[in-house]
Amino acid sequence: MMRLSALLHSLRHRLLAALAITALVAIVLQVAFAWYLVVPGLLEAEKKRGLAATDQLISTINTRLDALGGDTRDWASWDQSVDFIVGNMPHYPEENFSEEMLQDTHHLMMAYFDADNRLAWVTGIDPATSRYGSCPGLETGCQWATPFITALQHHLSTQPDKLETWLLSSPLPAMVATSPIVPTDRGQAARSGWLAVIELIDTPWLENAAKQTGFTSTVVAPPLGQAPPPGETIITRNNDVMDVRHYIEAMPDTSLLEIYISIPRDEFHASHRHFFFITTALMTLFLAIMVVISLLVESMVLRPTRTLHEATRTLRRRIHDDMCLPPELTDRRDELGGLARDFQQLVNEERARSGTLLKQTRTDELTGLFNRREFDEMLETYLMNPAQYYPVSIILIDIDHFKLYNDHFGHPEGDQCLITVARLMKGCFNRPNDLVARTGGEEFSVLLPHTSTDEAMILGTRLKNRLKQRYIPHPTSPTAPWLTLSIGISNSGLTGHRSVRHLVKAADVALYAAKARGRDRVLTETGITRPLNEA
Repeated sequence: MMRLSALLHSLRHRLLAALAITALVAIVLQVAFAWYLVVPGLLEAEKKRGLAATDQLISTINTRLDALGGDTRDWASWDQSVDFIVGNMPHYPEENFSEEMLQDTHHLMMAYFDADNRLAWVTGIDPATSRYGSCPGLETGCQWATPFITALQHHLSTQPDKLETWLLSSPLPAMVATSPIVPTDRGQAARSGWLAVIELIDTPWLENAAKQTGFTSTVVAPPLGQAPPPGETIITRNNDVMDVRHYIEAMPDTSLLEIYISIPRDEFHASHRHFFFITTALMTLFLAIMVVISLLVESMVLRPTRTLHEATRTLRRRIHDDMCLPPELTDRRDELGGLARDFQQLVNEERARSGTLLKQTRTDELTGLFNRREFDEMLETYLMNPAQYYPVSIILIDIDHFKLYNDHFGHPEGDQCLITVARLMKGCFNRPNDLVARTGGEEFSVLLPHTSTDEAMILGTRLKNRLKQRYIPHPTSPTAPWLTLSIGISNSGLTGHRSVRHLVKAADVALYAAKARGRDRVLTETGITRPLNEA
């Protein structure tokens, strides 16, 4: 027993015993890890791949819908289209429609409706016979378009006067764009009619999409009542293939389109094999490393560990000094060297954290601006050195009716409003010595060394106007329907040397006068009264 106890007090033997036990535990854990984590993880990765493929196809459809909407808007806002729909250009179809045009644009059909949603003209290619037709109505040659026209008229009966892009499930899966026909310079002109453009999601379209996504897909309209809710994705697997079905909303009414993608499971099986090959190799390597570690532990671990321990104890006692760990530790390219560098980094971070805490006592947490303490101290510093900083202007800024804004929108929006104003102020007062501070709830102060009253007036007006140009809604403000500022300005050069208290009081009086005169304005102390006496 004594001999066994002596052996266990040796770090080398303790390490060997620990490694042997670890090896046995690792084998058990490997099996459990593969069964409970790796295989489920591979299945989840495979599922994400299927969802990504679906997202790619949906993105491709949405991109094409945007392009289709752009084409439709261009045709609908063309002056000749307006003249045609009101009956002033009878030769419009002969001059503009052709089978080649539809084939070049990949459009199935284009349909024009008058202001009362009655069909005025339809041109397209019959998907069943590939025959081209261009007709003033659903007559011979264009009768195939009847179900499409019915679906379009149903949609137009509820569409507002703006461009819309949507998916059609019946009679065939298709992308549709519908736009009011209005002049290019619409002004107050009413809608003259409607233009609808349809593009099929057919085999050629899906083959082209497959070149972009890398997956072969199918889009069909499932029978009503036999599909899950829109947005649902169903994944099924067999040994070789994963099938992904995703359902998206379409027209008319509550119909759906089913996106079907079949993905080979080659990556899953390859990943499965690679995992077991890698874990077996790692286990073999682990056992070999145990033998090497037992031989190298004394020369490569114990001795430098003692050195590191002594150095870190010394460094901890002198945390506030500039002392560093010796290069013989930090220059090592092994784990001990990394540990030494990490410890040194922690020490450096602790030193930096002390500096950060000091900074936090001088800045406003929400806006990142300086706080009142920093503003007052810097203002006093500048006023104590008039030869270097004279003249000095200060600007006091108040967000008009900010309490009403907070009550209406809530405190999170109120905080965002303060952040927005702070960013505008940083952009307006960005000279090297300018100092911007938040000195109250909705109150800000700006310190402008070497700045005259007129220059401060220009900068304050610029800030006020930039905020107004943002048109941030403020529906409960008695001053304006958007966010506004009241600004007061004072300057140390008016009566020679002035104290911090008098200079701030003068700007505050100007700010109060700006509020009393209706807010949303900039006033200087000279614009309301004579300068305050320095009594």
